[in-house]
Amino acid sequence: MIGVFAAILGYQNVRSTINRERSRSSKSLGMDVSRIRVIFSRSGEEGKYTKFFENFTRSQQNEILQNCDLDNKEVPVIAYQNENWLLVTNQRLIASFPPNFESFYYDEISDVTFDKMKTIRKRTKRVPEIEDIEILLSGGNRRSYIVEPGYPFSGLWNVLKSLSVHRS
Repeated sequence: MIGVFAAILGYQNVRSTINRERSRSSKSLGMDVSRIRVIFSRSGEEGKYTKFFENFTRSQQNEILQNCDLDNKEVPVIAYQNENWLLVTNQRLIASFPPNFESFYYDEISDVTFDKMKTIRKRTKRVPEIEDIEILLSGGNRRSYIVEPGYPFSGLWNVLKSLSVHRS
């Protein structure tokens, strides 16, 4: 009897992995680029380090893209680049915060928040001072990235929050 349940559970795990890969490959464009741009523009604005990808210099764009293996239908939309960089595409979030280089499809992100304890310790209550974006992954892991505070943080946070909820 246990063997039957193990076989069923094993089958379910394999089936869900296959379905997940199939759904990724069938996504023609991920989320609409114009929708990402609207969310960013309505909830924040570009800053010194956070901009629409095309507003970075060609050398900055190349520095980011040389480390990314973008799919032919994947479009870079928003980036943060200072000492580290973070790239929002229409399909995934890519981050290079050495020594870590990470990439997450939006269906792997269960929530986006900020480090509340760090915010409390800093006595920060205003959005202009918050700079820690926390990514909660489906498997329960967390990733934290420090980005540009203020309106750029707000725009980036809202885009990632929308993309994690969208997950279609």
